[in-house]
Amino acid sequence: MAPGPAPRRAGDLERLLRGEGSASACASGWLADLPVTHAGYLELLREAPHVLDAYGAMPETAREALRRDLTRTVRGMQDVVRRGDERGNLRLGSIRELRDYCYVVAGIVGEMLTELFLIDRPELAPAAARLRRRSRFFGEGLQLVNILKDRASDATEGRVYLPEGIDTRLVFGIARADLDRAAEYVLTLQGAGAPEGFVAFTASPAILPDESLAKAIVRLRDTAIGTEPTAVTYMDLIAAGRATPPQVNDFAAYLAKRGMPKVAAAFQEYAVKLDETNPTLWLNLGTIRRTAGSNGPAETAYKKTIALDAGNALAHYNLGSLYDAQKKYDEAIEEYRRALVLDPDLADPRKNPQVVNNENLLAVKLEIYQNQAGSLGLPLLQMQKETKPPHAVPPKK
Repeated sequence: MAPGPAPRRAGDLERLLRGEGSASACASGWLADLPVTHAGYLELLREAPHVLDAYGAMPETAREALRRDLTRTVRGMQDVVRRGDERGNLRLGSIRELRDYCYVVAGIVGEMLTELFLIDRPELAPAAARLRRRSRFFGEGLQLVNILKDRASDATEGRVYLPEGIDTRLVFGIARADLDRAAEYVLTLQGAGAPEGFVAFTASPAILPDESLAKAIVRLRDTAIGTEPTAVTYMDLIAAGRATPPQVNDFAAYLAKRGMPKVAAAFQEYAVKLDETNPTLWLNLGTIRRTAGSNGPAETAYKKTIALDAGNALAHYNLGSLYDAQKKYDEAIEEYRRALVLDPDLADPRKNPQVVNNENLLAVKLEIYQNQAGSLGLPLLQMQKETKPPHAVPPKK
């Protein structure tokens, strides 16, 4: 909204929310005195009468909850607009102003959705107090993440949300705390038996790395790795909570290959946190942990891989190799046996160089070979080519 006519438009909207006035007339007036040029915003203004028709068709209790919170948002945004200059440029001056802004544009939305959830599903009432205490945080946390990742492009458009000179690590810390509370909100919904749609809608798509991983990124930026463009791209994505699980996995593998398995393990654990049902992420976590000398956690990761994908031959092989190194030979042989039954190529040194001089694996190969050869334990050669059995000749009468 441009500063000049904003109060009039805000007043129009408040009256419409109270059921006063004509939505079509207001929309026509707004379009005649355009406050924006963004195509999406203009479409919303044109469709305002239909939006308000849907609002009017809602049950009274839901409509009242919407009216209350939308009115608070409109008034809060008026305060934000007043902070802008004559050209509509906005610059926030403190953490308090930043938090207030995030509450107005996103925190109130969380509170409004919570009230609508409780109205729609009375069975959530026992969890109402816990939900309300956390309702603002999933919106605020995501808003902070967006501000952090878009700060450069926002600044070119005249919007500077981060106070001048602020240490972004402080803002990341606030965002992490908000998203932790948001996670509690989602778990509360799940525990109270909320519909899947409620849970999916509020579940945070952005999971920021924890403080220790954020510090690891800062340290890595001060090393030679911090000068490598690919590594910098990965770190930027991870720090902003925008990296996909495969991207985090690949960065962890990159660090492990650079001789930093303990640091790599921390990033791989974050990848698993982003997608806990991906067996490949768990498999790589096990391998990185073992390389870092953490055999117990490595075993846990391999077993998790197998729990998710029982047919994962490499997970069985790696678990067998881990047992072998720990001199747990019976367990090692059993895992090797399962691995080779699933994928015989794992016994081929051309495809798996680790099998060279592995006596336990050789014993498993011989056992499988014997089982396949039969009770003689040696192969029998067939002299004739296999042919179809001759048709039976009927007896002569």
